[in-house]
Amino acid sequence: MNRRNLLPDVLKGLAVILMIQVHINEQFASYEFFNSVGGRISLFLGGFPAAPVFMLIMGWYAHRSKPLKTELGRAAKLLAMGLLLNIALNANLFIHSFLGTIQIDRLAYLFGVDILFLAGLSLFIVSLLKRILYTKWWALMLAAIVVIILTPIIGSDSPASGIWRYIRPFIADNFAWWSYFPLFPWLAYVLAGMAASALAGQNPYVWSYSGNRIVKSVVTLLFLAGVCYGWHISTNLHLYYHHNFLFFGWAIVSAGVLAYCLEYFIRIIPGLRNLSWVGRNVTTIYIIQWIIIGNLSTWLYRTQSGAALFLWFMFITLITISLLNLIQGSGKKIEEII
Repeated sequence: MNRRNLLPDVLKGLAVILMIQVHINEQFASYEFFNSVGGRISLFLGGFPAAPVFMLIMGWYAHRSKPLKTELGRAAKLLAMGLLLNIALNANLFIHSFLGTIQIDRLAYLFGVDILFLAGLSLFIVSLLKRILYTKWWALMLAAIVVIILTPIIGSDSPASGIWRYIRPFIADNFAWWSYFPLFPWLAYVLAGMAASALAGQNPYVWSYSGNRIVKSVVTLLFLAGVCYGWHISTNLHLYYHHNFLFFGWAIVSAGVLAYCLEYFIRIIPGLRNLSWVGRNVTTIYIIQWIIIGNLSTWLYRTQSGAALFLWFMFITLITISLLNLIQGSGKKIEEII
């Protein structure tokens, strides 16, 4: 694989590894550790380098021309996978709920708006939108900005009722705790990734990582200038899931800095290239780790120390990779998001 194709896969691989550690922190960490500096660092690392980078790369690849029927079918599969994943990762919790030992809102867990739902809904939208704006990178970026600007307007601080209570979180809902990755603001990253791809189609060297030190310096300074603000948003999960334009801009800049750094380090540290294999199997890994963590959290929720979290991270990552190898050995393949 050449270096041009290697970097996105390495970025995806790093993103999903960081997602695993932050999921463990969110689900297992004791309140003492979760609110400590270590817990905040975990949330920060699970912030801009994870979901934003993941959705940007999805947008980059979603810009490629494919038959509309194929793209819509893939979007439907992702939505179905999202629902099945919610059932699988909450299976232990649902069993306890049906036995009456735990009282929960089952529909909130069933329709929790996670990455797979976001990916499926986003693909539905952009597969139609790109047929109008395919070469217009500026229009795609403008659409991303509009999504971010509308986010606080569309999101509501008043609870919904009836079926709308479980539909609105997929769009934007500041009240529903299970609205993790609603379309507003997260669709903006997919659109920004598409804009970057469209611009690269017109100027193949516009995103060259080996040149233009002035651009690199400006991007790095913007990243450093916003670190404190980025920390504030990333370490507050509600603010992170429903962030504003300022964090969006900082996350875009941060993704650029991360790409610059990884492009450099994969040249001098060949072992980092192994992350590309993780990146090429990111959907399967994401599903496996969530099923393990989700079911264990029914027993371990908010009980584990920092040292225990590290051991859980090593154990769950090892089991996830082992199960992935078994799946691949059986010849089966899970639909990849990107």
